[in-house]
Amino acid sequence: MTTPTLLRRAFVGALPTLWLAGCAVLDGPQSFTVTAQELEALLEKRFPLDRRMLEVLDVTVSTPRLRLLPDRNRLATELEVSTRDRLFGTSWRGRLALDAALRWEAADSTLRLQGVRVHEFSFDGAEAFARRDQAERLAALLAERVLEDFTVYRPSPERLARLQRFGVTPGGVSVTRSGVQITFAPASR
Repeated sequence: MTTPTLLRRAFVGALPTLWLAGCAVLDGPQSFTVTAQELEALLEKRFPLDRRMLEVLDVTVSTPRLRLLPDRNRLATELEVSTRDRLFGTSWRGRLALDAALRWEAADSTLRLQGVRVHEFSFDGAEAFARRDQAERLAALLAERVLEDFTVYRPSPERLARLQRFGVTPGGVSVTRSGVQITFAPASR
């Protein structure tokens, strides 16, 4: 048998194997879900969150309680907030209720908050302010700015390596009843 004939037979014989390999990539993982419990556990590791705001206030945000809002494709959370005024030493404690959409940041392979909206920000001791409602609105605006683009999830290097082997990359993000579903798209070459 000549070399071209051998190559042709080898190629024809390999077609079913190549086809199956192609199907395996197509039948690979199409998405994965980070459950609400996993998200809460991940968030608890990131809190308490300490920030200095306007060089005057020390703010600690803690105890996140997460809820899934699949009908709006958003996450909701309630947080405890404590604030200390560095000038006068006064302290306040309060509660922050917000919701946010999620987006996948391909540059660093993270899931981040987007479109943070504070629905309630109230704190004890706010009566000391002449305009309590203005103080609470200002605090809500600052909270939205601090939490916008906040990282809530980063896949393990092993999981990212597996995705690369399948030739896919995380893309779309949706909130479902069971958690946050991240769907995959073909990786750009």
